[in-house]
Amino acid sequence: MRFRKLSIGCFVALIPACTLEDFTLQPVPSISSFNSSSSRIFMGESANLTPVFSDGTGSIDNGVGSVTSGTAYSVSPRADTTYTLTVTNDTGISNTATAAIAVDTAPVTISTFTASPSPVDFGQMTTLSWTLNGRPTSLTLDGVSVLGN
Repeated sequence: MRFRKLSIGCFVALIPACTLEDFTLQPVPSISSFNSSSSRIFMGESANLTPVFSDGTGSIDNGVGSVTSGTAYSVSPRADTTYTLTVTNDTGISNTATAAIAVDTAPVTISTFTASPSPVDFGQMTTLSWTLNGRPTSLTLDGVSVLGN
């Protein structure tokens, strides 16, 4: 919104003087939402932060930097992290919101590993089975991925 301010003052000679100044009222920055695609990830995974804001320029801390409203930004924290979105207007007034991502760093363990039948003769087939604790991001057996999805 644009407004005009009228200032009336008197000089030493008692002659009234008027000045007309323009000024603009700046709306307070508004944050509609600041969300993470996941509140908990495993080490090595990523999540998307999506800020939605108006009436200012946005920035997210922890290495993300300047952001555009409505755009998703991928992050891969290595520990529990709270991200702060700061939206600032032209006059320096700011508004903030936070989004937290917890990172599961528990090690993956193999609790059982069996072959059936066992033992086998040379050239005979066997079925390998295992039980995992945790959620691995990759698993290979003799260089071949066996994790599946």
